[in-house]
Amino acid sequence: MGLIENSEWLQQIQNIMQLSGAVVDLLDLQGSSVAICLEEGWDIAAQVSSVAQLCLDPHYRTLEGFRILVEKEWIGFGHRFSHRSNLNANSQASGFAPTFLQFLDVVHQIQKQYPMAFEFNDYYLKFLAYHSVSCRFRTFLFDCELERVESGVAAVEDKRGSLTSHHKSVDTISDDENIYPGGRISSTYQGPNLGQSVFDYIEKQHARSPLFFNFMYTPDFEHPVLRPQSHLPCLEVWNYYLDEDLHYGPSYDPEIIQMDSQQEEEAEAADGINKSRKIVSLG
Repeated sequence: MGLIENSEWLQQIQNIMQLSGAVVDLLDLQGSSVAICLEEGWDIAAQVSSVAQLCLDPHYRTLEGFRILVEKEWIGFGHRFSHRSNLNANSQASGFAPTFLQFLDVVHQIQKQYPMAFEFNDYYLKFLAYHSVSCRFRTFLFDCELERVESGVAAVEDKRGSLTSHHKSVDTISDDENIYPGGRISSTYQGPNLGQSVFDYIEKQHARSPLFFNFMYTPDFEHPVLRPQSHLPCLEVWNYYLDEDLHYGPSYDPEIIQMDSQQEEEAEAADGINKSRKIVSLG
């Protein structure tokens, strides 16, 4: 615990929650407009804006809505995922800055306080946290959409149009099909390096099984705004940092788990057949 206190990680989580809470109060209670403009605050602006919207609008607490939120506030606005995660040569001297991970941690803290307000479960957040640095999906590669297109992992026409009917009243000065990139593949381009969106993958998995679904999900539309406690005693160290899941296998790669299970079943079946043959030969 001493190492955790010295890192001041929970204090940083607290600061993000307090700033987001102030934005929520200004918008909800006072009906004010809020402009988030922080000096040297490119990263924290995305954190505060995302958390505030998550608390204000229950749509962003659904699987579909959270995808829209991340695509809009992080991918569409050009968060420097590779630079902050120290994944390219140009960022080696700057070190690892877990900006997106902090955001997911804050969502985890809010989810713990309001377990019935979220359609997705904690594993969903852990899955995103793991794959934000795994380099498996194009979603978190490079520092902007232009770099993804130039590298060939995304196509120019790859636009999701994330503003659904829930947001049709927003004046975007554009049609919905050309707003936020980084989502479903709508392009005819089939280059050899075209990557998959992590959210497309999650949607496919969710259609097969409730791997990411929160069975306690019961949205309260009469009281849609969340006001989580940000006092340090109310916060906890996310067990994503503490669990040793990777020691037993890649728990965030379902295909590999399924492959291992099939191999074990085939080995057990083969062993059973061999035992049966021995029994027959002895008889």
